[in-house]
Amino acid sequence: MVMRDLGQDAADKAIKKHWDSWTTQDDISQIKKLGLNTVRSPVGFWLWEDLVKDGEYYPRGGLEYLDSLIGWCADAELYVIMDLHGGSGAQLPKQQYTGHNVDSPGFYMQDTLKIGASDRVHVQMMAKA
Repeated sequence: MVMRDLGQDAADKAIKKHWDSWTTQDDISQIKKLGLNTVRSPVGFWLWEDLVKDGEYYPRGGLEYLDSLIGWCADAELYVIMDLHGGSGAQLPKQQYTGHNVDSPGFYMQDTLKIGASDRVHVQMMAKA
């Protein structure tokens, strides 16, 4: 519950600092220079902030960083694999780290299928082609 305890704004600021230094455009350039051709990016459903429900605390602003990462990869002609590392709908009750903090699991329910990650990658990659 670090997000809740810090407060949303302070937590968002802390995670932005992390994102700004975790994987950079220089890292992507180095990956290309090493002869690699793919970057895997773990993402959580909370990047699509409209899926986060009241009373849940997840970092905000992740789509901006994801767009930058995809753009850097497209510029370097690297593939991007999006790994849905945290799906909405919770695999277990009352375990927010697995998805929504709910009373019963809802993984693979209709509202969990609204994530358009593959479309986002495709659109950016095609724009660079």
